[in-house]
Amino acid sequence: MASQRLARSLLPASRRLRPLRWPSDVPTSAAACISPSAAPLPSLLLTHRTIAAECWRVRPALWTPAGQHRCLSRYRPLLEERRIELSGRWERAGGGDSKASGAVDKRTTWQGNLDILKSLATFLWPSDTSHRVRVVASVGCLILGKLATIQAPLLLGKLVDHVASTPSIEMIPIVFLVSYALARIGASGFSELRSAIFARVSQVACRHIACDAFRHLHSLDLDYLLTAKSGELSTIISRGVRSTTSILNMMLFQVVPTIFEFSLVLYVLTTSVGPLTAAITVGTMASYIGFTTIVTGWRTEIRKKMNQAEQEGNGLLMDSLINAEAVRLFTNEQFELERYNKTQKKYEDENVKVLESLAFLNFGQQLIFSAGLLACMCLTASQVVAGACPVGHLVLVNSLLFQLAIPLNFIGTVYRETRLNLIDMWKLHELLRRKPKAADIPNAKDYVPGSGVIAFENVSFDYKPGKNLTVPVFSDISFTVPAGHKLAIVGSSGSGKSTLIKLLFRVMDTTGGRITLDGQDIRTLKTSSFRKHIGVVPQDVVLFNDTIMFNLRYGRPTATDEEVVAAAKAAHLHDTISNFPKGYDTVVGERGLKLSGGEKQRVGIARCILRNPLIVVFDEATSSLDLETEKKILDAFKTMGQSRTSVAIAHRLSTIVDADQIVYIDNGIIAEQGSHAELLRIPNGKYASQWARQVQATTHGHVRKEAAGDEEFLRGEDEREREEEQRAPIFQGEDYRTRNIPTVT
Repeated sequence: MASQRLARSLLPASRRLRPLRWPSDVPTSAAACISPSAAPLPSLLLTHRTIAAECWRVRPALWTPAGQHRCLSRYRPLLEERRIELSGRWERAGGGDSKASGAVDKRTTWQGNLDILKSLATFLWPSDTSHRVRVVASVGCLILGKLATIQAPLLLGKLVDHVASTPSIEMIPIVFLVSYALARIGASGFSELRSAIFARVSQVACRHIACDAFRHLHSLDLDYLLTAKSGELSTIISRGVRSTTSILNMMLFQVVPTIFEFSLVLYVLTTSVGPLTAAITVGTMASYIGFTTIVTGWRTEIRKKMNQAEQEGNGLLMDSLINAEAVRLFTNEQFELERYNKTQKKYEDENVKVLESLAFLNFGQQLIFSAGLLACMCLTASQVVAGACPVGHLVLVNSLLFQLAIPLNFIGTVYRETRLNLIDMWKLHELLRRKPKAADIPNAKDYVPGSGVIAFENVSFDYKPGKNLTVPVFSDISFTVPAGHKLAIVGSSGSGKSTLIKLLFRVMDTTGGRITLDGQDIRTLKTSSFRKHIGVVPQDVVLFNDTIMFNLRYGRPTATDEEVVAAAKAAHLHDTISNFPKGYDTVVGERGLKLSGGEKQRVGIARCILRNPLIVVFDEATSSLDLETEKKILDAFKTMGQSRTSVAIAHRLSTIVDADQIVYIDNGIIAEQGSHAELLRIPNGKYASQWARQVQATTHGHVRKEAAGDEEFLRGEDEREREEEQRAPIFQGEDYRTRNIPTVT
């Protein structure tokens, strides 16, 4: 409650914050100030490092302590997301500890890479006939384009021979000139046509991979999704999808065409000039590729150090911004500046090494190529002098080798990008190979809806956080909820009440016993077939960053507007929504930030009412409601619960006194079981003791403290917040991430 009050007190004020005013001598672009990677040349590295340090020195002085606190309270999630993004970028480029890097290298062996490339083969020959036609047409354009590419030097050589033999200006061979021009145009045209035709195939492959990954994520265990970093999962999928396109394009548009063109060049040189010239060309290309591969591997290690230095600097920047209040309290601005300056100096040194190694790579490539070209030209010139071949062959050899050098110049980039793309795709494949713990068995059956009888039969469950560690949660628990009856589950915090609900939804499987719905073992059923007949009102309602109408309709996407409004009225939410400026079209913000806790919970209740399920589960569904609203909601539950089986997890015992059966869980077993009246008659009973404490707290007026979030308090906060918004209307309807704050890049 204290954190809620603090956040609500700061929210209106943070909306009134004005944009930061930068001094005239400091660049206003935050990207240029704090991203030294924006400087591509050594001469600019020192400048950017100095500017970044100066901006860091000036920035804390521009914030008042109160404004700084409010901003950080507001934007802390964005900084954390940025930290995850930067961490992922570093890891992708080869940063991280040696152990982690070694693990990735071990996984991306040639065998692993071949497995990934084999999986892409299905996209190169898809099942759809129209896409197969596109693949065939792309290959045809590839062949025609390379034939035209080879024809251009041949025609140029013949043109030179013709001019040399007929020096008269009246005898200019127009046919050769036009043919040469058409060959050049054809080479470029077929290449672009190939890209246009294959674009649909590559994009369809990306869409299929993205949808497969999205569907697979939703099939994984909920515990995995809750513990995994959502930013990292999103990054793995997006990079894996992009890498698919990149690999397909590089293979089809760079690697395969280069190999095909190289084969044609060798054939032309062998037949037209001689096998010795072709052999020199092979040696030159082999040396060129070998040198590029070795130096690129060496440069990759240098780039790892540069990326590590960049990660350290960005991590320090993020961490220092998040803890800017502590920096101010301890007057450590200069200390933080010195730390940041050291990381930028380290990044500067490593970046210079990267640029120097690039210069060495370029020089070495040109040296090898020039040596091979010189050898071929000398050999051809000697043959021309000896009369073994015409002078046009000099032009032919020169044109062929220079033409071949164009794709070879990108071989280092192709090699490096291919390695990175394979790593990204391997991570995606690892994610797709992860199996859910509670997956549907082969030939699982559809649930046949009945009256909604729930039975736990000798259920046991053990949590295994490690291979050799087992933590028992339940042991031999049995109870039955007849159709239309209400079961309440109570117990101390951490007793496993919510775990019972997870087992009912089959988020995880039992380690002993079984759970049945209408006599059907849920392990033999398709999970989607019985989950759609269960409605749940959770304690913490998670909302999408969309309109209230969208979030309400999420309970049943096919519901009409009238049905949604009726559900909102039943949840006593309609009047509150009507008071919003945009009504049901109001955007609730990220995770429902613009709604109070009570309003979000009533959205969850309306969702369940709209879903109209056979079985209803209440997970402390009224914990953020005041007593008056809670009574109305409980009346609505009673109306909705008629002829429905319901299970309620409750901390406030006054909400479950009408339950047909109450189960008290303690230390993994059912300690007490019976109706409210029966449990109160147990001498020194756990349920009776908890009831007595709550009655005493209610008598002394501590209902609000016991109920964890009284709606009257939240409603007062909402009214004050709306008054603040009216005084500062500029931010109404805006997403808080788009307001005037410095952009961290």
